[in-house]
Amino acid sequence: MTLVQTAAPSLTSPHASTPVIYLARHATPDWNRRDIRYDVAPGPDLVPQGEAEAARLGEFLRDAG
Repeated sequence: MTLVQTAAPSLTSPHASTPVIYLARHATPDWNRRDIRYDVAPGPDLVPQGEAEAARLGEFLRDAG
């Protein structure tokens, strides 16, 4: 998973009140599970790599405010 952060508008910017939207792709699931559908929630569990990706995303969003 790659997190890309762009510069936030400064407080003096005319766009300072523009909402910021983050798009995130799901973390890596257990692709070996054939008994669980991927298009029905909650889907398969995450593999350790996916859990690490989800944790990094959580930290990124927490720090973003």
